[in-house]
Amino acid sequence: MADWHGMKYEDVEKNRDAIPALPQEKLQVLSDTADPTMYAHCHFNGNYGASFCSEFQSFDRFSLSQTEAVQAAWSTFGLCGHQITCYDSDGNLVWQS
Repeated sequence: MADWHGMKYEDVEKNRDAIPALPQEKLQVLSDTADPTMYAHCHFNGNYGASFCSEFQSFDRFSLSQTEAVQAAWSTFGLCGHQITCYDSDGNLVWQS
């Protein structure tokens, strides 16, 4: 598995080439279980950084599939601890990881 510890959410777009691919194990789980539902709102929080995952960040994204949410979490948190919470358009919790 790649030794990736994420980066600041704000830096992901301009550094997309520096982000390693999602590990094969995660890709396999997604292909086997991913829900095609589009989530109206996903909230992400967790740690990132090569210094023992010591930096914290929290952000929101909108209109994402489960696969897109997992990819966003990988890009920003990598192997560091994090949580993804997704809601439908009425604000009901529909998926959490």
